[in-house]
Amino acid sequence: FGLPTAEKPESQEICFVADGDYRTLLRERGWSPSPGPIVDDTGRLVGEHPGSAGFTVGQRRGIGVASATPRYVSSIDPHTNRITIAPRAALERECIPLEGVRTPAGVPEAGVVLEGIARIRHRGDLVPGRIEVLGERAAHGTATANGSDGARALLRLERPLWAASPGQTVVLYDGETLAAGGRVARDDRADA
Repeated sequence: FGLPTAEKPESQEICFVADGDYRTLLRERGWSPSPGPIVDDTGRLVGEHPGSAGFTVGQRRGIGVASATPRYVSSIDPHTNRITIAPRAALERECIPLEGVRTPAGVPEAGVVLEGIARIRHRGDLVPGRIEVLGERAAHGTATANGSDGARALLRLERPLWAASPGQTVVLYDGETLAAGGRVARDDRADA
């Protein structure tokens, strides 16, 4: 079919971005970067970035802040344009807030607990855990982020996963069967 990515090797990047730089795509679609603060995990100002949309949780390279030990982007607050950096261990999470949770049967009711093996990101580690359904509305009484129905929940894991980012897809398997899916929600406490 003449697709530009047909012969491109597999990657962890966005497949439809031909040059591999999503920032170029954002600029072509009207993104105008705005500088903002970079703070460490104690809230201390450590630098400035050219635009928060140019960063991802877990990113280490290209932050532009020198440190005696490696630092990673631990959170991005698009409302304040603030990037927070922290040591690698700070990005490990055993409890992850979810939104838009659904099962093959539909939206689970509050109080339902689903157990199985969880995965975040394609080919990510499989970790035993459970999804504890909180209700059908997102935090602060608003509808879920994309307007779709789905439940709010907590994903509790038996061991931590690294760099869970708001918007990433989470799946829970019961053996070979998909038991539930949802998205990592913004944890307001992370930006407090």
